[in-house]
Amino acid sequence: MAAAVERDYGAADYWERRYYAEPPPLDLYLGYEDRACRALVAHMQHRYGAKDRLEYREADCRDLRAFDECAYDLVLDKALFDCVLCGSQNLSGVALMTAEAFRVLKPGGAYVVVSHGAPQTRLGYLERPALDWRVSIVPVQKPRIAAEPQRADDVYYVYVCRKAARAPSEASLY
Repeated sequence: MAAAVERDYGAADYWERRYYAEPPPLDLYLGYEDRACRALVAHMQHRYGAKDRLEYREADCRDLRAFDECAYDLVLDKALFDCVLCGSQNLSGVALMTAEAFRVLKPGGAYVVVSHGAPQTRLGYLERPALDWRVSIVPVQKPRIAAEPQRADDVYYVYVCRKAARAPSEASLY
């Protein structure tokens, strides 16, 4: 019997190694490329760098001090939330990550999280009182694999967190 392979989805170096081993389009969701690592950032800058208003930068989602407060209309998270929950210090990591997403969003902006996690496993992190945003949930049916029957619960969850028009003090976020 083969030994189990340990995967640390919460570690940046796991994704860096995997991206080099499986070049584009490495992805777990519908062929959309997005893993945060140096290799991917360089690939996306090369591929889409000429597009206006698109910026690709490597950063730690738990510490976005390099980004101004209230600077962005949208923060898009495709499975990063899930990866942070799988890593070490997952609870503090998710708290910091959501606080930083909130901090860099403009009032009225949206933090959009695409996740495998059902609402009962995600809303507690997204609806903390310090995060003054409204959360709506959109289930998205996963593509059907021809050989398998489609199940009603076979979905991704898209959490749209809309920041309130006014922002609380930064001290209350962390």
